[in-house]
Amino acid sequence: MDRIEFHCAGSYSELSPWQREEICLRMEDDRRDFQELYREMVLILLMGDPSRKNKKRVQRLLSEISIEQLLPLGKFLLTDRDLFSFPDIWDGLTTPLPRLSNCTIRQFSVADMLFYQYSKKREELYARQLVASLYCWGASEFDPLLLPKIAEVTDSISSGTRAAIVFAYRCTREYIIERYPAVFPKSSYREDTPIFRRQGDYTPFSKIIAAMAMDSTQPLGNWHECSATRLYDFLEILNESILRSKQT
Repeated sequence: MDRIEFHCAGSYSELSPWQREEICLRMEDDRRDFQELYREMVLILLMGDPSRKNKKRVQRLLSEISIEQLLPLGKFLLTDRDLFSFPDIWDGLTTPLPRLSNCTIRQFSVADMLFYQYSKKREELYARQLVASLYCWGASEFDPLLLPKIAEVTDSISSGTRAAIVFAYRCTREYIIERYPAVFPKSSYREDTPIFRRQGDYTPFSKIIAAMAMDSTQPLGNWHECSATRLYDFLEILNESILRSKQT
């Protein structure tokens, strides 16, 4: 019998667009048993794309090897946090750069509140609103008044694309939390819980922006200037401010 050869992605960045959407759909599904979902993810890794040829190859493989033997192939799906890029949706929208590096703190504040509501209530409406909040109209800066107009475009994307965007936000958020431990002190959670299922205490960033703007030194200027600060510039200064206050 001919040998069956497979090439499996070893990280989120190596996933094809189809794999990314299908896997993220399952990552965002909290209604089904996760072990069942994980088995499906491993099969998606093996399949590469949904062609009939690849489906037959996977079926043949499963006739020779049990799915349990193949499960370690998807280990990175449970532990890694390297899905930081966001897909282009439409030429008229500005796509978030990897890790939201072009995002202002005000935009992140709105997006993160919507993400919190989505994580808490698991309602599709919040997922749709989160996606809309991450994209900007044309070349303009983030403007909450334009969100309904943006949503007219983003609401039409597939559920798989939406799930991929939400999960990329999750990964980026986890990256930010680990990069700025003073801003995001660790909450108590089980270490064996997958990173995308962890939840902790939440403080709206709108309150933090207001506090920074009202600080006597105003390191980032008034409220409007503070709100327009790039996300990582804001977090660097906030992180340093917290560390200094702990030393005094």
